Amino acid sequence: MSLRLAFVVVVSTAVILLGSCQVSPTPPPFATATPSRDTPPSFIQSPTCRGEALSAPILEDTFDIKPPPTPTPTPTVTPTPVLGRVERIATGRFATWYRYVHPKYGFAFYFPPDWKIASEDAHSVSLAAQATGYHLNIGFKAAGETEVSIQRTGVPAGDEVVRGRVRFLGQTLPRYVLVYQGEVIAVLYNRALEVRVDDRIFTLSLDCMTLDCGDGIPPEVQAFADRIVASFEWVEP
Repeated sequence: MSLRLAFVVVVSTAVILLGSCQVSPTPPPFATATPSRDTPPSFIQSPTCRGEALSAPILEDTFDIKPPPTPTPTPTVTPTPVLGRVERIATGRFATWYRYVHPKYGFAFYFPPDWKIASEDAHSVSLAAQATGYHLNIGFKAAGETEVSIQRTGVPAGDEVVRGRVRFLGQTLPRYVLVYQGEVIAVLYNRALEVRVDDRIFTLSLDCMTLDCGDGIPPEVQAFADRIVASFEWVEP
């Protein structure tokens, strides 16, 4: 008697639950269906009770998501600086000398055959005097090139003394010498400050480029440097 009553209670409870829930059948899967972007994704429907879903729908479709391509950086192109050219002079007052011509900034100067170009870049040229450690350093730029610095950052220890003047592109520059322990260790034309001539700017100095400058710059080297500075002339750029 008790077993029959328990069975009736269980069956009645199941009927009540089924009556209050609506079970949506799961549509049969296609035998050879393949998900594609043209076919909308199918959902497995789940039973709901009183309009509330018992579980979330399951998305069956899948897509391949690829990362965007890595952009190729554009290389930075550094322009090649315009350098001067050297010509041999056969006649005239500078016969046997060389002539340095800068095609961009439109100037030229002359230098003896035993002086050599030690270094050069877009805004400077350095001449080595007779295979010694003394260099005539020349900086140049256009007046509008305000971002370019050709001004030297300092001078060695010593006393600045005015010793003569020198002509340079129509101007007369004071000639300062730097004296240390009685010896001339540098010649600073216009104190090595910028000299503006028309729309171009220059700096000029004769310097000791070695650690041993105790004997000073020989007078003949100073004289040749003065002649080089005085030989500047304009040329067609």
